[in-house]
Amino acid sequence: MNENDIAFMRRAIELAQSGVDNDQGGPFGCVVVKDGRIVGEGYNQVTSTNDPTAHAEIVAIRDACRRLKSFQLTDCTVYTSCEPCPMCLGAIYWARPAAIYFAQPEFVVVHRADVDGYVMNRVVSALFDWYALSRKTK
Repeated sequence: MNENDIAFMRRAIELAQSGVDNDQGGPFGCVVVKDGRIVGEGYNQVTSTNDPTAHAEIVAIRDACRRLKSFQLTDCTVYTSCEPCPMCLGAIYWARPAAIYFAQPEFVVVHRADVDGYVMNRVVSALFDWYALSRKTK
């Protein structure tokens, strides 16, 4: 990670803190960056908007797509304060950014992942977990 990556991750974490401080939702923040500038921001707004899809990543993707006037975030990078959930992974995958960085608070580590490989790995892993769980309940 370089200094710019760290600054963008810090902004995502600031957004997460702001959302909590303003009682907007859970402690999650996200920024979308293109050509070294932030083009989309978001924090969790699930409880304040009564919208179960208003996760930080979804809010930031919507903001970036609106600003860029495009449904694809080609050549963009997503920075998020936590590992994305399956819904957010799906949105990230379809938005087509070049990369995603996410923090893991337990270890204060930031990971960079190729979007296609990462998303497919997580989807397959979730599918196997779901299958194993469904077999145990029968």
